[in-house]
Amino acid sequence: MSFDLYFFHNEAIEYKISDVMDYLKGKPYFKLPDVDGDEFIISYMNPYTGVDFYLAYQKSNTGIEERDDQGNVTARFFNTDLTFRINVNRATFFGYEALSIIGELADKFDWFVINPQNEGIPKKYTTEDLLHSWLETNRRAIETVKDYNEMRGSSSISIEVPAEQSLEWWKKTYEMSRFIEEHDESFLIPKISLFEDEEGKALSIVQWNGEHPQVIPTCDFFYVKYKKKWKWAPFLSSERVGLVRHRDLAKELETCLLPFSTELSDIKLLPKEHVKLANRLLDQIQLQPILPLREIEPSMIVDKI
Repeated sequence: MSFDLYFFHNEAIEYKISDVMDYLKGKPYFKLPDVDGDEFIISYMNPYTGVDFYLAYQKSNTGIEERDDQGNVTARFFNTDLTFRINVNRATFFGYEALSIIGELADKFDWFVINPQNEGIPKKYTTEDLLHSWLETNRRAIETVKDYNEMRGSSSISIEVPAEQSLEWWKKTYEMSRFIEEHDESFLIPKISLFEDEEGKALSIVQWNGEHPQVIPTCDFFYVKYKKKWKWAPFLSSERVGLVRHRDLAKELETCLLPFSTELSDIKLLPKEHVKLANRLLDQIQLQPILPLREIEPSMIVDKI
């Protein structure tokens, strides 16, 4: 099951697929074909959020005419030959990320959109309109799959997470990836992984690096694993493995951390010159034992309805 959109332009617009390709070359996470042709796929995959979709191009030279009651042509629309497609039965944030990009693309080239989930005629849609349509289509898909599994008595591979919680995780992860891509590549962006505990609660966990300058995002826990060396016996070391709550780590390392951005003041940066000090301070924090957890891939998440 998927959510599809088709793009058209009017007579006033000079359209070339090469212009679209040139525009997308400057956008992160798009994979463009090496050679143009009559058919190809433009794919998008954000490795940080797991959001993916694609634009399929198939040359057709087709169009649509609108006529009045007397049969006179009132408008002509020409096919861009591009189809947007994203899977449904997904978390809400898939739509937020994908449709913000597609809405921007349609605005850039002044396209009309056929949204087969709503109306079958070309019209101008705002990003908010498209997102509303996606949310409704996705909600129905989640309910359909859930009802089908209950009818069959089979278990679902999807994991239900409240939309507010998954959206909070996505917003921080997405904004971090955008900031680093656009401004600074000298900081490691750690993956904010989602896990499910024994009670079915979703927890966000980040692995502590300890060797490189990195972004320190907000999360529930940091996973720590490193060898601690003893000053009195440098040739000896002991392994420290465990979890530390974000608030405890942020408090202990407060003097080492810098602001990430004015928009996301709760996310910090650990600069290169403070990495060694941060590791020494980390030695003072008591670690919690590892919990029984199951990792959740973003594509497995659905909204809890």
